[in-house]
Amino acid sequence: MTSPERGSASLEFTVIALGVLIPILAVTVSISTIQRAQFAVTEIARQGVRAVALAPTAAAGNRAVRRIARLTLADFGIRQSPRFEVTCVPVQCREQGSLIRLTTSVTIPLAMVPALPGLDLVTRIPVTATATHRAPLPVLP
Repeated sequence: MTSPERGSASLEFTVIALGVLIPILAVTVSISTIQRAQFAVTEIARQGVRAVALAPTAAAGNRAVRRIARLTLADFGIRQSPRFEVTCVPVQCREQGSLIRLTTSVTIPLAMVPALPGLDLVTRIPVTATATHRAPLPVLP
């Protein structure tokens, strides 16, 4: 004897597919966004430290880094604002041969992860890159 159970395979497939495909889509979009942000902050750090090293003044270097960051983040489609930290070894950045280090970071929100009160879910991921450049030495005649 056969049982009179009847089911709807299309409904079961839809429920299972949505339960699996939506999380996979969320993870894929999040990883893609984090990777774009990593490429962007790496490029900002590399080009920004060169701009700081070659700028005639610290203020001009900071303006150049902000301009580089604005253009790079726009190219990668990232709307968050970056943070910068310039450090020098030895302490004076304008000494010939000193090492200038630029650390750039941006915080990226994860896709499809809501910030719910009372839940300790990570909804933002910090992405950081650092680049180092030596202050130029004088050109010999």
